[in-house]
Amino acid sequence: MIDISQNLKNLRKSRGYTIQTVCENANIPVRTYQNYEYGKREISVEALLKLCKFYGVTTDYLLGRETNNPFEGINLDEEDTQLILTLAKLPSNIRKCTLNLLLELIKEAQKIND
Repeated sequence: MIDISQNLKNLRKSRGYTIQTVCENANIPVRTYQNYEYGKREISVEALLKLCKFYGVTTDYLLGRETNNPFEGINLDEEDTQLILTLAKLPSNIRKCTLNLLLELIKEAQKIND
């Protein structure tokens, strides 16, 4: 069994999430998630994928096989995470258009601030 309990706990705490927040957003029962963090239960593939999607990390990262976390050092609050999750759930064509629009808005905002 691969022990990912510490990775789960570290990731949750580094983002400032409560267990309740993680469970609500990843659709995992609280007791089940607690058992994952305490190392009392082996994580299912389904739960692993849900948590990776919620945290925006790869399965290799969560399993401790990869140390490159693209969000390392970025402090995402709940609104940021919800925005990312909502964006990730969009169909790819709509997601692409939305990202292009956001990039244009960011460029315009940067021009105003310069």
